[in-house]
Amino acid sequence: MKKLIRIIKEHERYPLTLRVFLILCVAMSVLLIALFSYSYCHQVQDHQAKISFQESHVIALLTQEIEQQFVVMYTDIEILSQLNELKTYVQTGDEQLLSAVASEFQLVAQAKPYYMQLRFLDAAGIEKVRIDRVSDLAYRVDASRLQDKSGREYFQQGIRLSEKDVYFSRLDLNVEFCQIVEPHQPTIRAVIPVYGENHESPRGIVVLNYDGQRIVELIERMEKISSGSLLLIDQEGYWLRGLTREDEWGSVLPDRRDKRFSNRFVTAWPHINSRQGTIRTGQGAFSYNAIAPQLRGTITNPPHWFVISYIPDQLLSRFKIAIVEHQFNLGVVLLLLGLLPTWIVSMFIAEVLYKHHDLKMRANYDRLTGLANRSLFDDRLQQLLLHSERGDERFAVLYCDLDGFKTVNDTLGHDAGDEVLRVLGRRINSLVRKTDTVARMGGDEMAILLANITGREVFEMVAAKIIDQVSRPIPVKKGVAQVGVSIGIGLYPEHATEGKALITCADQAMYEAKKRGKGCYCSYEQIEKPLNVLKVETDES
Repeated sequence: MKKLIRIIKEHERYPLTLRVFLILCVAMSVLLIALFSYSYCHQVQDHQAKISFQESHVIALLTQEIEQQFVVMYTDIEILSQLNELKTYVQTGDEQLLSAVASEFQLVAQAKPYYMQLRFLDAAGIEKVRIDRVSDLAYRVDASRLQDKSGREYFQQGIRLSEKDVYFSRLDLNVEFCQIVEPHQPTIRAVIPVYGENHESPRGIVVLNYDGQRIVELIERMEKISSGSLLLIDQEGYWLRGLTREDEWGSVLPDRRDKRFSNRFVTAWPHINSRQGTIRTGQGAFSYNAIAPQLRGTITNPPHWFVISYIPDQLLSRFKIAIVEHQFNLGVVLLLLGLLPTWIVSMFIAEVLYKHHDLKMRANYDRLTGLANRSLFDDRLQQLLLHSERGDERFAVLYCDLDGFKTVNDTLGHDAGDEVLRVLGRRINSLVRKTDTVARMGGDEMAILLANITGREVFEMVAAKIIDQVSRPIPVKKGVAQVGVSIGIGLYPEHATEGKALITCADQAMYEAKKRGKGCYCSYEQIEKPLNVLKVETDES
């Protein structure tokens, strides 16, 4: 394996293949991230929609069950208020009829275990008949233990009702002898007035105590098929069934007055004001339904509660984390499986790019020096002519011919000559701007395009630097080579306005420089006016 890796690294295409491979890996990673991001968003939205639908269905069923309890209470208390024995008693006042009334009440209490008490109170608020239920036994309370309930709110509300109207108390805790019963007994009281034959004023009320714990137990059973916690709150935001027992009954217990849904979920509470809905906040997801039983009679103080399914944000986040972990693991596996095919594709692409680059280099660049060849030089010259003509700019062509190059080939060998050309190509290229072009025209001849020159001093300075750099010794394998250079200069538009003519001007000026002793430069107009020739002496050292 190590040998295979070494062979791959030593291959001439390896750097290019590696770059292509890394680019493909990054592209593949970005593509996977994009796909997984879309999949993640889709799965989260789908999960949230599924949870929302499920919870809405659960609380809808729970709402129906709770509302049905009120329908049953309404029906039962209406029947109790119409008992013949009770009607006769309120009409005649015969105390002996109370036993018959108690028997009827007891039968109902025995048959329906969700009633903790059934009572009849006279117009003064005194209990006349009371049936209590303990476990599975319903019994009549002795007359000595009957109480005065005239001060209780449910009596004061019930005695003012019109005939056949029903009053429902809030869901609170049962109170006996002015003390909250321990352990707590959640209670709903249904009250209906009993009128005499004159129908002028009520002769008393029937009170039915419903065991509110059954509603709590119903919520607990439904919670088993829910993904969250099922809560019951009243219209003031107090917990009737909370996240913990310590949160509940703040409406009754003074030390829990601050225990409210509205205090704990400040953002969600203002939105829970309609029949049903779904809310999402930073604390989690809430689905809710309002309790609004549809009863055929007139109801005073109907229940105004909300059943809420609450899913904490931590629970939702765990699902998101699970999706991310799954997709990360899948992404790693896909990347690992894709490495070998990606490397093979990278090798193919690198080969294509290399061949394309090689063809381009062969067509436009000299293979020995890496400089532009004659074809590319001519193309750049034509582009520069068009650009300069439009922009009214000047440029120069410097035509260079090496002095003493044949001697290097003859004495040090052609390999040394090739090395000299490579070194001089790099030196000359370093002296010009990136917008300029240095080309090898063939053999030991080179040409330079200096674009957008502002005056003679520009090309004269460049020519002088080239002569200086070329004349410096060049170390080669068999010794030290030293050559010179003669440079001819043609200017656009002073000397010519066409490409071939401009090259001819520079070429003739170069031959003039050689005639004048080599190692110097000569401008085309100086062929006839030799006074301004600048001679740069070669450093003999």
